[in-house]
Amino acid sequence: MLGELENRKLSSCKPRSRLLFGLSFVTALLLVSGQASAVSLSELYRFPQAYPGPSGPVLGPDDSFYGTCEHTGEFGYGWIYRFTTNSSVTLVTSFAGTNGSLPSGSLVTGNDGALYGTCSAGGTHGFGTVFRVTTNGLLTSLLSFTGTNGPNFGLRPKGFGKGRDGAFYGCTDTT
Repeated sequence: MLGELENRKLSSCKPRSRLLFGLSFVTALLLVSGQASAVSLSELYRFPQAYPGPSGPVLGPDDSFYGTCEHTGEFGYGWIYRFTTNSSVTLVTSFAGTNGSLPSGSLVTGNDGALYGTCSAGGTHGFGTVFRVTTNGLLTSLLSFTGTNGPNFGLRPKGFGKGRDGAFYGCTDTT
């Protein structure tokens, strides 16, 4: 049931997407427990001509939510936004191509309080990046994928997660 809800959520993402209050995981748990009437979703913000990332925003270290959008921002390569509980959405930083393009996957909060993520394109070689961004917008490209079988192998990273050991784990396409 949860998979069906997630698939519907992802396939219904349109260019003018909405930030909704509520998570499909929470919704699914309530539906399974028979409390469906207790679930209510409200539109909090409508993204004008932006493509929010399919994984949705994550709670940051400052109790704001952070997410990514594709094909928008200052240079058209994507941006990271901050959403606060008073429905305020602000641009944190934009990707410029050389530091990444087309943010993919969810942002992950590191032990240092910064947010980490991946871009499926851009970087030095054009095959994607791993980046770090602070809540005040300092964006650093940590790795550019080469698309070869040598160092930094692979291309088009799909995002990653944080393990119990504090390390990040993810996957890429192969060459």
